[in-house]
Amino acid sequence: MQIQKHDKRYQLIKYLTSASLLIFMSISNMAFADDFENPEKHIQHVYQELRHDLSANESLKNCNERAIKDYLLAKFDTFLSTQNLLHNIGFKLTEESISKFSDDFKEQLNTEFKKYIIQDNLIAIKSFCSATNLKTQNSNVDFTVSYVVTSVKLANKKSKRVDFFLLRGWDHWLIADIISGNDSLEERYRNKFGKTIHTEGYTGLLKQLTEINKEQIKPTLSN
Repeated sequence: MQIQKHDKRYQLIKYLTSASLLIFMSISNMAFADDFENPEKHIQHVYQELRHDLSANESLKNCNERAIKDYLLAKFDTFLSTQNLLHNIGFKLTEESISKFSDDFKEQLNTEFKKYIIQDNLIAIKSFCSATNLKTQNSNVDFTVSYVVTSVKLANKKSKRVDFFLLRGWDHWLIADIISGNDSLEERYRNKFGKTIHTEGYTGLLKQLTEINKEQIKPTLSN
């Protein structure tokens, strides 16, 4: 009789545990699905993560350039999909596909490209160190792509419009381009590196980026 009661109690606990896990998984899947369907939420999540990291680190909060570069180099893929950006820059300029290269090559190219983007946009990035109150103005979604218009209040209390072009990833949206005014990262870097990609492919682009980044750190080393 005692064994029977013990078995029933065990089965009840097992049932309740399984039911709880199913409920938790359903809630989690609903949350992921909601974020997957809503690019605006992805932008807000990215912004909140940036604000949290900035406020938690005194050097970042004070816009220390070295700290900003190190932080963004480690977290850049959260804020911008460089692989998609590189693909879009090279679209119709080369028949090469980045996915066909080795993992080592892709990692080197992404790293050098991220270094260049951070340095090239450092002044704009620093203006966002104390930015607050990102608001979504409107957005357009077409299954695989979306365009989100936002405004950010800067330290000088002025609002700046920043637009985001996003592509669907496996389980969330990926930011593939950032547009401020008439300046699109994709267009800027296609104009900058298009000739190299067209004539020398992504191998030539990696060589060019590596050379530029080495030249950029020389003044820092001399100081």
